[in-house]
Amino acid sequence: MDVNLRSIEVRMLIPEVSFGSKGYFHRWCDRFSWEGPPDYPLRKTFALIEFQDGSVKFLEPEAIRFLEPLRKAY
Repeated sequence: MDVNLRSIEVRMLIPEVSFGSKGYFHRWCDRFSWEGPPDYPLRKTFALIEFQDGSVKFLEPEAIRFLEPLRKAY
């Protein structure tokens, strides 16, 4: 496990993910979503999260809370 990954906690009710689950943030990812008008894809940003059980999911940014501040490498 990369020690530079930031710990997160899930702060919303999400199917197949328990409220309060903890995991690790890997990066921000852009994905296309078809939630808008028909045949008009929207680009949305998601957090790529690895949970402590090894599963990986894309979560919306407002669904997570970082547990420690970002440390910049100088």
